[in-house]
Amino acid sequence: MDILAAFMRDTPLLAAGTPEDPGVMTIGWGGLGSLWKQPVCTVYVRPQRNTFGHMERSGYFSVNFFDRRYAPQLLYCGTHSGRDGDKLKACGLTPARTPEGAPCLE
Repeated sequence: MDILAAFMRDTPLLAAGTPEDPGVMTIGWGGLGSLWKQPVCTVYVRPQRNTFGHMERSGYFSVNFFDRRYAPQLLYCGTHSGRDGDKLKACGLTPARTPEGAPCLE
């Protein structure tokens, strides 16, 4: 996957929190680069967003890319708040963890 092209072309889904208490939101902004010879991904999330609290509590996040057939689910996650209901359940998505322990989606 050409990650930079995917970031510019697709609508990624940011995941934070834990599988038991996930926070997800679509993002249309971010950056990729390196810091002290380590790869980094920067995302911008307003403190008012529900996912912000999940990011603060867990300290980790992931950026997930989906096939275009998931466009309705990505739209839903970008237009609904997790404060009002379980977005993952509504979209049929499953929270998981990367081998390193970061939250992600199956």
